[in-house]
Amino acid sequence: MPRRYDAVIFDLDGTLVDTETLCNAEALEALRAQGIEIDPGFFESLAGVHDARRIELIRDHIDQPLDAERFLEDWDARVDARLAPGLSLKTGAEALIAQIAGLGLPMAIATSSRRAPGLSKIRAAGLDAHVDTIVTVDDIDNAKPAPDAYLEAARRLGADPARCIVFEDSDTGAEAGKAAGMVVVQVPETSGTKGLHATHLVQGLIEARAPPVSCRCRRDRSGLRPGAALPISLFERLARASASPTRSGPEGSSRNEPRLGRCPASHLPTRTTEDIMQIVIALRAGAA
Repeated sequence: MPRRYDAVIFDLDGTLVDTETLCNAEALEALRAQGIEIDPGFFESLAGVHDARRIELIRDHIDQPLDAERFLEDWDARVDARLAPGLSLKTGAEALIAQIAGLGLPMAIATSSRRAPGLSKIRAAGLDAHVDTIVTVDDIDNAKPAPDAYLEAARRLGADPARCIVFEDSDTGAEAGKAAGMVVVQVPETSGTKGLHATHLVQGLIEARAPPVSCRCRRDRSGLRPGAALPISLFERLARASASPTRSGPEGSSRNEPRLGRCPASHLPTRTTEDIMQIVIALRAGAA
């Protein structure tokens, strides 16, 4: 059977490595060095936003001057110091990468980080030895949520964008993957993630313990139908055991929120990384 997908493209921060927490903490320290205090929740909400836009949003949020160049230099230095001992991949990421490599699928990283700090994180985590190309915000004209980063990664891999799978954590990145015409598996890193642009929304994908997996209830390129379980035997077995349909959400929920409808996958219990490996296998085999 001809394979359905030809390449996998990963976001970096919050998807493969838990740098969001580290980088956010050091950013707040770099701001404090200029006498600026920002609510951590606000900075967390900027996940997936490139630095130039991040600076604009910070300036709009505060009522005092910000030396952007000093802030970015200080932030980079603080993060580099934290990365010096090395950087661990998120739980299960190493096994996931090995599984995809075993399938013979080329891999890329498309990150909103600038080239210097992005490469520092990739090398600290040892990811540079496992991917075929790396696209940073410095390599493109328009940052996420524009599709440029993912389209450039596909171009470098020689892959049709429609035959690429994207792994993302942020809504901004998922929007970029969707705009590129790719299948987006979103792994929410923060509680405020909406998942509006995801093809498959998998909460806590590569954490040791993860909440239920859900599929977007509409037919898409991966072949899922409303009410259909993910194409994995365990998923199908658990789905058949579900006696009642899942509600799309609480009364009054926005029609723009991800809806589960009658999706049996929404009944699933705690998941682990092996499940998403099976999704990748199914996609490669054309079964999904």
